[in-house]
Amino acid sequence: MKKVLTSLISMPFMGLLLMAYATAMAVATFMENDYGSTVTRYIIYNSWWFELIQLGLVINMIGNVFVYKLFQKQKLSILIFHLAFIIILLGAATTRYFGSEGIMHIREGNTTNQFISAKSYLQIWEAENEDKMIFDQELFISPYIKNKFSKNVKSNGKSVSIVLNKVIPNAERNIIEANDGHPVIDIMLAGQNGLKGHIIEDKVSVQLNGLEFYLNSDRGDSTVNFLIEKGKLYVHSPFETKSLSMQGKTDTILLPNIKHEIQPRKLYDINDTKFIIKGFSEKAKINYVMGSIKNGISSNTLIFEVSSGSEIKKLGLVYYKSQIGQTALVVINGIKLKLSYGAKEMNLPFALKLRSFQLERYPGSQSPSSFASEITLIDKSRNINENHRIFMNNVLEHEGFRFYQSSYDKDEKGTILSVNNDKAGTVITYIGYIFLALGLLWSLINKNSFFAELSRRTSEIRVKRNKMASIITILLLFISQEVSSQEFGKKYYDDDHAKAFGELLIQDQGGRIKPMSTFSNEILRKITRKEEWEGFNANQVVLGIMFNQEYWKDVKMIKVGHPDLMKKLQVQGKYVSFNDLVRKDLGGYLLQKDVEKAFAKSVGKRDKYDKELIAVDEKLNIFYQVYSWQNLRIFPEPGDINKAWLTPVNAKLMKDSIGRVFASTVFTNYFKEVSIAWSTHEWSKSTAILIEIKTFQKNHAAEILPSERKVKIEIQYLSLNIFKRIFKYYGLVGFVLLIILFIGILNPKLKLNIVTKVAAGLLGILFLFHTYGLGLRWYISGHAPFSNGYESMIYIGWAVMLAGFIFMKKSSITLAATAILASITLMVANLSWMNPEITNLVPVLKSYWLTIHVSVITASYGFLALGALIGLLSLITMIFVTKKNGERLNLTISELTNVNHMALIIGLYLLTIGTFLGAVWANESWGRYWGWDPKETWALISIIVYSFVVHTRFIPFLNNKFSFNFLSLIGFSSILMTYFGVNYYLSGLHSYAQGDPVPIPTFVYYSIAAILFVSLTAFIRNLKNQKQLE
Repeated sequence: MKKVLTSLISMPFMGLLLMAYATAMAVATFMENDYGSTVTRYIIYNSWWFELIQLGLVINMIGNVFVYKLFQKQKLSILIFHLAFIIILLGAATTRYFGSEGIMHIREGNTTNQFISAKSYLQIWEAENEDKMIFDQELFISPYIKNKFSKNVKSNGKSVSIVLNKVIPNAERNIIEANDGHPVIDIMLAGQNGLKGHIIEDKVSVQLNGLEFYLNSDRGDSTVNFLIEKGKLYVHSPFETKSLSMQGKTDTILLPNIKHEIQPRKLYDINDTKFIIKGFSEKAKINYVMGSIKNGISSNTLIFEVSSGSEIKKLGLVYYKSQIGQTALVVINGIKLKLSYGAKEMNLPFALKLRSFQLERYPGSQSPSSFASEITLIDKSRNINENHRIFMNNVLEHEGFRFYQSSYDKDEKGTILSVNNDKAGTVITYIGYIFLALGLLWSLINKNSFFAELSRRTSEIRVKRNKMASIITILLLFISQEVSSQEFGKKYYDDDHAKAFGELLIQDQGGRIKPMSTFSNEILRKITRKEEWEGFNANQVVLGIMFNQEYWKDVKMIKVGHPDLMKKLQVQGKYVSFNDLVRKDLGGYLLQKDVEKAFAKSVGKRDKYDKELIAVDEKLNIFYQVYSWQNLRIFPEPGDINKAWLTPVNAKLMKDSIGRVFASTVFTNYFKEVSIAWSTHEWSKSTAILIEIKTFQKNHAAEILPSERKVKIEIQYLSLNIFKRIFKYYGLVGFVLLIILFIGILNPKLKLNIVTKVAAGLLGILFLFHTYGLGLRWYISGHAPFSNGYESMIYIGWAVMLAGFIFMKKSSITLAATAILASITLMVANLSWMNPEITNLVPVLKSYWLTIHVSVITASYGFLALGALIGLLSLITMIFVTKKNGERLNLTISELTNVNHMALIIGLYLLTIGTFLGAVWANESWGRYWGWDPKETWALISIIVYSFVVHTRFIPFLNNKFSFNFLSLIGFSSILMTYFGVNYYLSGLHSYAQGDPVPIPTFVYYSIAAILFVSLTAFIRNLKNQKQLE
């Protein structure tokens, strides 16, 4: 028994549990991508063996508290954050077994005290005993798993067996005439997503759009009751029934509380619920066959075998996710039972009334800026009648229930709220988060911690290494200058006028108002993948396309990335002109049929050629929109409720007569003056017209215009192009410094203090520019610069350099490594598939919790990336160790390994705190602090991976420099998966991908091969050196 307990709390067993935990979660993220989150939860996250792993980790941590005496005063910081994980897991268990969540839908003016459960339940009632519930149990069913369910229930002293036979996805239901059948109606209900079919069986009610529909009811209450009599169908409703034409106009009004005959395949409306009777029968059975699953699974039909006495019947229940289960009736052995499977209505001890729903959009756009629900909380037991406002990141909490703004109806007259009842689980989890942050931060400053010990070790190693060197100073520094491109044809374009044109404001499709310089830059980059063209800047190019169309139609500037497409067009090089694609002599647009074929294919079946066709088509359309002025939204329409701006083409639609005259003529006049100015080189009149347009914008849209200072700063930000410029210099200085430092390691007589200080100074200047660029982007956008892939990459580059400066005193090589890594990061940010445009935020991203979460977790990537690079440098250094230089290089390896360990500890702490800050954001935004979304799951996997790496010093066979550096290198693959893999290859709340994932670049495979080669070589050399030492 003692041996078993010792094994359970041993560090090797901890490592085994951590890797099993991480592997299970990794598999789950890919499973979710293919089969959905509910299946993944059932098979993995909610499985007994997954919870057993978590329990094993808890036992292991508790055991190690005593093994390593973490309760000692000098180790209290370590004790606190290890106990925090136990508290967090306890909170998760509380949420898992005692929490509940669901969805509440309220229309304006309505009051409700019910919400729909997130979980699905199988419910059984006795139909002839006032619908007495005899079975109510949570049940998970999916066509992707082996579904097993059987239950015996008692009714009227008789036993009824109910066995699940099979599950049919997207089942199509047919009514089949049968002598032993029962009355059935096939009804099509018109909803926001089109028509949806429902079956109503004899003596069974169905809730549809808030109305209760019944067939052959004898209840006489407020239900809508259908009756089948002598082959005809009738309706008896407490509400007025409208007979509509297919155009939606009222033909006939049927009075309430009177039986009226209705006709199949005719549109009716009862209390704003529209429906069509597809068919009905007095004696029928329902047959289910599998439908198409090409576009996914929208419903499942459960086929049950019901038996009692000698009778056996089949019963089908249709299930739609997050909808109340439809009810079906079975009559067997003289017993009538009603069955339902799906979400169920949950009652609240109070009610909410929706006074109004409010949706704000970005000016001139359909993109939501924010949406909110004006709610009245009604609690009669506490005599409460209070008004509240629920919006994204602002919740209503009452009696342990929390209500979050989730979504809204398409007609914007109803709200959808997420409901969460998990006060105990949330409180326990938040206590765990507080302990975690306290323990981790305390560990960094605790002089008795392993982190502090690493710092002391590194300083001692550096002193030893410096003593081995003689005093010889060498300085190597060179400065590189870029050769400016030849100016071509610039005399035809006036720089001052192009600058004035660039200051004109334009509204983009997302509603953001920005300088024309930004718009021009985006246009040129999309068409050419460049930021200038043959000496012309972006403003000059756009001016040329707009006003010198015939010339620019012949300019080969549309980038084509597929050689077969160039062959088809019979054009040399990598660029084509507008006229190469649109040939009047050959019938117009040459790619029209090919593009239509490409669009007709499903996304998954499009090859590289198809994708390039679509990309070229988009570039051609952008070019066309510029030269035809169709995307130049520069005229604000006075009094427009959406604050939309108009183009010169549709300015004639402006309602304001004075504004209409100005907007309809001024751009034509501008065209004339620009045409004259190109010949006379006199641009004053053209510039004066731009001033008139700017004045018009100020007079009619002052409340939404950015300040002049912000406009100038945005133009400055664009012209500086900081992030594209500095990555070259980061790489140059870092690479030169790294080579010099390695020369110094191999030749200890060289003293490189001056070189290091000069390089550090240059990198410090670049870092200040980097920081300045981030600040400019933050100011211009109005939000922290990490809301998309491009922004997070430039921020990671900044965090990498920050890490380099933090560890510079411990190791100069670290600074060189971080400079190279920052250069690579910024280079990736400037690749063609990264979008550097500044855009508006979606409502859920407007949260200070998000800002803190992303800044902390993204900063961790910088330290972990540094660890990976130091790991690689350490492995490379191991390859060059010989008897002659062994003592000196081993000191360098020890120094790098210690710095690596420190970087990983800081990175792991930041990653852990950042991940759980994200959980707080999620809980404050939509009421769930952990939902196993692929992004958060891979963040947790990364935490597990790096926890394993930093604990390898406790595992005897991994407690060596090679293992630690190798694991720190390959461990970074979990971060790459968290950042790139989830964003572009998996589905989830954090996914940026649209359609097919981005192809894996070829250099990735070469990089993996190079890393494996270096690692294997270092392993062999290290093994050989260890034997020599023995």
